[in-house]
Amino acid sequence: MTLSMDGLALYRHIPHINDFTFIIDTHKYHCSKILAAFISPAVARSISSDIFCDVFHIPIDDNNFIFKQVMRLMRGEEIEITSKNYQYLLNVASILENQEIINKINSLSIFKFDEQTILNSTMKKLERNMNIDNEIDFIAASVTSFPARSLAEFDIPTLWRIFSSSCLKAKEESSIFQLICDLIELKGYQAKVLLNCVYYENLSLSEMVDFGEMINDYQLTGPIMMSLIKRLQKIVKQHKRNPLRKISNEESYEFKEGKSFDGIFAHLQKQWNKNVQDQKICKITTSSGDSPKGITDNTWNDCWYSKNEPNSWIRFDFLDHAVSLTHYSLKTFIGGPHSGHLKSWSLEGSNDGKIWKVMDQRDNTEDLNNRNNYYTYKCDDHGIYRYVRLKQTGKNHRGNDFLFLSNIEFFGAFI
Repeated sequence: MTLSMDGLALYRHIPHINDFTFIIDTHKYHCSKILAAFISPAVARSISSDIFCDVFHIPIDDNNFIFKQVMRLMRGEEIEITSKNYQYLLNVASILENQEIINKINSLSIFKFDEQTILNSTMKKLERNMNIDNEIDFIAASVTSFPARSLAEFDIPTLWRIFSSSCLKAKEESSIFQLICDLIELKGYQAKVLLNCVYYENLSLSEMVDFGEMINDYQLTGPIMMSLIKRLQKIVKQHKRNPLRKISNEESYEFKEGKSFDGIFAHLQKQWNKNVQDQKICKITTSSGDSPKGITDNTWNDCWYSKNEPNSWIRFDFLDHAVSLTHYSLKTFIGGPHSGHLKSWSLEGSNDGKIWKVMDQRDNTEDLNNRNNYYTYKCDDHGIYRYVRLKQTGKNHRGNDFLFLSNIEFFGAFI
């Protein structure tokens, strides 16, 4: 048998000692340690490790004293979520590590909030690596009502998710095309990947001319872009369609907790029922050693390793495609601690196989120093690349230069 938390609402009527303080900006809010621990797992953890802990700092602005609403929640009172306090409460809940508040706010219909609030909320959630599926669907459903300059605040992978969403709607295809043109002007060459999301058969002849001029310096890759070339050779005909235009594209694979190896490789293998190298979607090469194709298969229980050479690497060539990565996962082999597990490495991207851009760098990490360990890392660079390379940049945990790896998975956009 368990009891509900309803009894805490009665606690506010009982005299108690205010022996704890929340400090937000220059404001101080006093309460008991019991209530502070109730509202915040982070506070509870601090108090359990230090019984003299009596202060918790929250590093955000509190100009309008909105934290008073958190204090009301703490005492079991009801508050209203509005467009004015929505983002503040979400940020505070994240710092307090109160997942219940986060879930309740996220469960509310975001359609009650204005567009600028949704944009701000989405940016904040991205910064905190939170799920933004609802926000993506909302923005996609009314994308042409958002100014291009506001949308340009998002990175390319997020824009790709918006424009490839099944919820994307517009009364005229030209408005989608013009918005993407504006984003290309604001964000530069990499934004041209969004041109994959346009239905060119529904554009006017003048718009097709504009498109032709726009792709002069753009390398057309992949089956989608090749089909565009064929369509451009024909007379553009307008087809009758539902005026609320929708497109469906499932090529964005977001990392989710508990699914460290359910990303791009897993979905491609499931789609084709064949290893990505056998299907010739991705060519995998290495600095040395045997064929490593098994490492993209999350059911593979073996491992690949290089020769004992400095700067050993494994490279993924996506051939007619490209990727924009947000996360990647690595899994070690069956060797115990201080075996040849990765310790220092870089994940790099390139479009010519010669000039490489570092997407993530790890030095002397202990994350993978055990048998069958796996860990997911976040990429700092979200560029669009044909080639991705994992390169060992220092000695492994055994002190030599063998590069051992059992599995690898990528998350982000597959283009």
